Amino acid sequence: MQIPVDKIKNKQEKLLEPKEKTATANKVLVDFDVGIFKHSISNKTKEEFYGELFMMLSAGMDIRSSLDIYVGDIASKKNKALFTRIKEAVITGSPLSKALMNEAGFSAYEYQNILIGEESGNLVNVLNQLAKYFKTKTEQRRQIIGALSYPILVLVTSLGAVGFMLQVVVPMFEDVFKRFGSDLPWMTKTVIRMADAMSNYFMFILLLLVIILTTAHVLRNNILFRKYRSQLVIGLPFFGDIVKSAMLARFASAMHLLISSKYPLLQSLVLVKGMVQFYPIEASLDRAEGGILAGNSLHSMFHKESFYPKKMVALIKMGEEVNKLDIVFSQLRDQYDAEVKYRSSLLTNVLEPVLIIFIGAAVGFILISMYLPLFELSSGLK
Repeated sequence: MQIPVDKIKNKQEKLLEPKEKTATANKVLVDFDVGIFKHSISNKTKEEFYGELFMMLSAGMDIRSSLDIYVGDIASKKNKALFTRIKEAVITGSPLSKALMNEAGFSAYEYQNILIGEESGNLVNVLNQLAKYFKTKTEQRRQIIGALSYPILVLVTSLGAVGFMLQVVVPMFEDVFKRFGSDLPWMTKTVIRMADAMSNYFMFILLLLVIILTTAHVLRNNILFRKYRSQLVIGLPFFGDIVKSAMLARFASAMHLLISSKYPLLQSLVLVKGMVQFYPIEASLDRAEGGILAGNSLHSMFHKESFYPKKMVALIKMGEEVNKLDIVFSQLRDQYDAEVKYRSSLLTNVLEPVLIIFIGAAVGFILISMYLPLFELSSGLK
C-alpha cells in the first residue's frame, strides 16, 4: 500500500509539537547507540519489546492488552518503569508512536516507522521488521565481541606474563650478573634495558593511557575525532573489514525497513544517518542528500564514495532502474551479515595461533636471554 507523502508529513507535523521538533532533530543524531556512559535501552530489550508486541498483535490482541502483558513480565526496575509509562500513555489515548517519542531511549527512526504502520494499518509488519533489525544488530555485536574476546584475553594474559617476568624475574638475574662482572650477551642486555625502562616509565605510561582514554571519551562526539577514529578502525588489518561489513549491513537493513515502509528516499537517508552513527556513512549520506535534491540518483552519488563497494553500487543502480530498492537492500543486508559471520569466525581461527606463537616467542626470548650468560659462564669454568 503506497502512502501519500503529504499525508505522512502532515501527520508528523501534528505528532511533533514545535518545541519537540528541534529535540527530535537532535535525537536523530545522538540517541541511537549513544555509548556506554549514557543510559539507553539495549538492542536486546528492543528486540524483545517489538518481537513480543508483534506476536501478540498477530494473535489478535489489542495494543493496550499487549503492553499490559509485556510490562507484567519485565524484571528490570528501570525497564519496567519505562514501559509502564509507555503503557499508561497508550491507555490514556496516545498512539504508540507518540508514547515512544516522549522517551529518550527511542530514536526518531523507530517511532516514525511505527507512525507509518499506524497510519497504514500495517503496524504488525513494522513491529516485525523492527524486531528483526535489532536482532541483527545484537547478533552482529555478539559476533564481533565473540571473535575478539578470546584473542584479547590471550593478549592481555601474555602481556601480563611478560610484564611479570620483566619486573620480577629479570631483576633477580640482573643482581646475579652484576656479581659476575663479565660482559653480557646482546640479548641479555636488551631484556635488562626493557625491564629498566618498564620500571622507570611505568607510571608515566599508565598516566598517558588514562589521558588518552579520557580525551577519547570527552571528544567522542567531535566530528574530527569521529572522522579520524573511523579511518583508524577501518584501516586495521582484518578487523577493519569486519567493522565495515557490519556498518554496511546495518545501513542496508535500515534502508530496507524504511523503503519497504514507503518512506521517500530522501527522508530515509536523513533517518538512517541517525541510526548508523558511523562517520563515513553519515558524511556520504550528507553528500547524497544534496545530490539527490539536485536531481542525481542514489547510485551515482555512492559511486563517488570510496567507502561503498562497487558491487553494492551496481546493485543499487539496478534497484533504482526497476524500482525494487527495498529488495536490493534486503539482499545486501543478508550478504553483509553473512560476511560478518564468516570474517568473525576466521578472525578467531587466525588470531589464536598467532597470539600463542607471540607469547611463546616473547617468553622464550626472555628465558634464553637470562640463561645464556649462565651457560657461557658454565662453559668457561669447564
